[in-house]
Amino acid sequence: MPACEICGTSAEELYVVGIEGARMQACAKCKPQGSSVLAVVSAAVQRAPQPAPQPGQLGEVPALVENAGEIVRAARESAGLSQEQLAQKIAEPATFLKKIEGGRAEPTEKAARKLEKVLGITLFKGKGEKPLLPQKPGKKTEPLTLGDVVVLRK
Repeated sequence: MPACEICGTSAEELYVVGIEGARMQACAKCKPQGSSVLAVVSAAVQRAPQPAPQPGQLGEVPALVENAGEIVRAARESAGLSQEQLAQKIAEPATFLKKIEGGRAEPTEKAARKLEKVLGITLFKGKGEKPLLPQKPGKKTEPLTLGDVVVLRK
């Protein structure tokens, strides 16, 4: 027997009602909480159970690396681009790029993908296909150190 999605009681007859923009099956007692009755569902007609979503099906946003701003700054500088030039290439405001590089903001997934493409870097955890910073011909291919990424200010 179907159950009310509001109070959980089993009922022979449920009403499909609109509650705050959602469609819910409600018993006769909970029906007044809805804005309108859209349909009547008897015990013979039930919703088909939905399969549980598999990991990766929910449109999960991949996690950014922790030092994304530092990686973007180092890659931009190694490419010889100013913040304004890079911002123009990825069609984002230069102020947003400054905040990303300064660690005061995280890029959106769309902006991060554009930065990855233009700079040849990896900003999402778990990809592992590309090195964190683009390698120039003749440069060392050893793992990055803090000294490779950090720029000291005087």
